[in-house]
Amino acid sequence: AYLAAWAQVRHRQSAALEFSLLTWASALYSLGYAIEITRNRLEDILIAIRIEYLGLAFIPALFILFTMHFIRGKPLGILPTAASLIIPLITLALVWTVEQHGWYYREPHIESGLYFPVLVFERGPWYFVQLTYLLVAALLMIIALVWHGIRRPPPQRIRFLLIAGGAAAPLVEGFFYSMGLLPPGIDAGPLSLSVTVLLFALALFRFGLFEIVPAARELALDSVREGFFVMDHSGKVLDLNRAARQLKET
Repeated sequence: AYLAAWAQVRHRQSAALEFSLLTWASALYSLGYAIEITRNRLEDILIAIRIEYLGLAFIPALFILFTMHFIRGKPLGILPTAASLIIPLITLALVWTVEQHGWYYREPHIESGLYFPVLVFERGPWYFVQLTYLLVAALLMIIALVWHGIRRPPPQRIRFLLIAGGAAAPLVEGFFYSMGLLPPGIDAGPLSLSVTVLLFALALFRFGLFEIVPAARELALDSVREGFFVMDHSGKVLDLNRAARQLKET
């Protein structure tokens, strides 16, 4: 949550907004799961699941938006962004109305787990749609990151490969889960996503992706004695240098 808020303050910097939203989604997922494992009634656990999916449903789409902005240096357009959100919105609606149908969970009930009560259910058809969306998005973005990263100079290559490694963390967790190598009844997804956002933060903050370009811009433009304005088509001032600010004050 701290990383999400920190990046959101710097939303004007490349991919910071998408990173912030992705990290908020991971935090909501973790919060919901923390609530889930402290409850022992089905109704309360389903409420916690709804909180989880406020973040979990959107993680594949936000990962696509973040990665594409990172690679391209600019955000995706409105139509691709809207298209990436269709499946998450349907998933969220189905999870929030899970008692009325069997599209996502069928016959959910509680069983005693090793450490706490566990929600057990039969997977509905849309569960596999959401799962496929997550796996395909992660795999395609990892391939894209590695493909572009190996063609970049070494400092940039490290950032790309770190983000690819972060994206792979949930896939590794899913592999260990499917092989029965994790304790039964425990969802390690929040932990794997914590690793993901930490690696993303290391790539973005430690290696100065958010800091170097803005600092260089300010140093270059503020050293110019003439006033410098950036305006949109309507004439609204979007940015200005130090000389322009002093001119405005006088």
